[in-house]
Amino acid sequence: MIKALLVIPIFFIFTSFSPQATGKLKIEITKIQSTKGKVLLNLFNNAKGFPTQNKYAYKTAELEIKDGKAYVEFSDLPYGDYAVAVLHDENDNKKMDYNFLGMPKEGYCFSNNYRPTIKNPSFRQAGFFLERSSKSLQLEMIY
Repeated sequence: MIKALLVIPIFFIFTSFSPQATGKLKIEITKIQSTKGKVLLNLFNNAKGFPTQNKYAYKTAELEIKDGKAYVEFSDLPYGDYAVAVLHDENDNKKMDYNFLGMPKEGYCFSNNYRPTIKNPSFRQAGFFLERSSKSLQLEMIY
């Protein structure tokens, strides 16, 4: 009984202080129609605010456009669930612009290359799991 009581605290010391597994996420956005403006990328690690409320994003990036592509790399991301929302902000106003029918006037895309029909995807529909040291995504812009 005494041996068991000594082993339990040692087990918790080793498990609670072990480093969390992390990975690198490389994202390439393709089929960008113009070099105007920037590409704004939001990486979410939960459903809150996805995909439109960037204040809830876990990581954000403002990307330059070169040869119809934009690229970003995030390091030291804890293994887990993520989803990406991307906007080609052609007029640099930091928001999606819509026409009078409510349709987007600027390019956008989501992880899993989810193509919405009527409404934005849920976190689950666009979500993916980072479970290894390096993962790459290639997303195609939608106009």
